[in-house]
Amino acid sequence: MLRLTRFVLRHKALVALFWLAIAAAGVLTISGTTHRMTNTFAMPGQAFRVDHRIQQIYHNGADQAPYLPVLTAPAGQRIASPADAATASRVFAAIGRAVPGLRIADYATTHDRAFLTRDGRSTFALVYTPPANGFGGSGDGPAIQRALAAATPPGWHSGLTGSQLLSNGKPSAKGTGLMAEAMIGGVGALVILAFVFASFLALLPLLIGGCPCWPRSCSSAA
Repeated sequence: MLRLTRFVLRHKALVALFWLAIAAAGVLTISGTTHRMTNTFAMPGQAFRVDHRIQQIYHNGADQAPYLPVLTAPAGQRIASPADAATASRVFAAIGRAVPGLRIADYATTHDRAFLTRDGRSTFALVYTPPANGFGGSGDGPAIQRALAAATPPGWHSGLTGSQLLSNGKPSAKGTGLMAEAMIGGVGALVILAFVFASFLALLPLLIGGCPCWPRSCSSAA
């Protein structure tokens, strides 16, 4: 880097001519390069057409993520066996009978081993619901959950998941609350600031951060 700096300083005119030549070449070739920098966002795209076709054929499952009911067989049993595959199929079919308008894809209907876990004890299904009006997503989750629990045979374990349930899930009652986390963070920040400033000035950033309306409202309140 030191050699390059010395070369540039000793040959200022040469460097200027070099960049002038680069600029001239850019101007001469601009007509052939600008079209490569353009982007097109044609609507509707391929994904939209596929979703629309799915909606036309099945009347569901086009524009929202599916629910995923999960079944786990008792120890020593495998879903790939004919008897257990039939049991899982009956459970998933019960969901379709309980909630109208569903489309269900599972191991029994597709024979795709991607629906089985590596140990073969668990399987899941893709449950597509009719389109939901509004932004809250489908409200069929509780009904699917009840149907799944009612149809699960003794000794089997079942559960329901999906992006809709995860995004609309209730906050857990366990763990620290928001205020407790803020207090812990404040104490940690105070320790770091006290170490940096080594004086009462460490309190000033916390006071300013704790009063976002500073200084107008805080000074008026004082």
